[in-house]
Amino acid sequence: MNATRVDYQRWISLRRRVPANEYPVHPLPEKLPRRGYVVWFYFRNEFFGAHYDKKLNVYVSDHVRNPWEASFLETKTEALDIARRMVCPCLVLYSAGPLGSVSAVA
Repeated sequence: MNATRVDYQRWISLRRRVPANEYPVHPLPEKLPRRGYVVWFYFRNEFFGAHYDKKLNVYVSDHVRNPWEASFLETKTEALDIARRMVCPCLVLYSAGPLGSVSAVA
């Protein structure tokens, strides 16, 4: 859990101290299409998800821009497990639903 907390602290400090034109640190998304936990890469404004690879004829896990393709998980533990394995700095977000708020939980 420490790795994810370090990413969260880094995101907070970059949002406060670094000019916006130096680093592409994005604010939290305002809305997400579904309820659940999702891994969000704040430097790239992308989510952990899956997309269909036509060459391989299968769905592959990857960074996705479209929140509809993001992997929404039932538990925070599942999301933290994925976040710990990521190389890019990321946060675990919780969405209360399509009209609900989005918050960073780890």
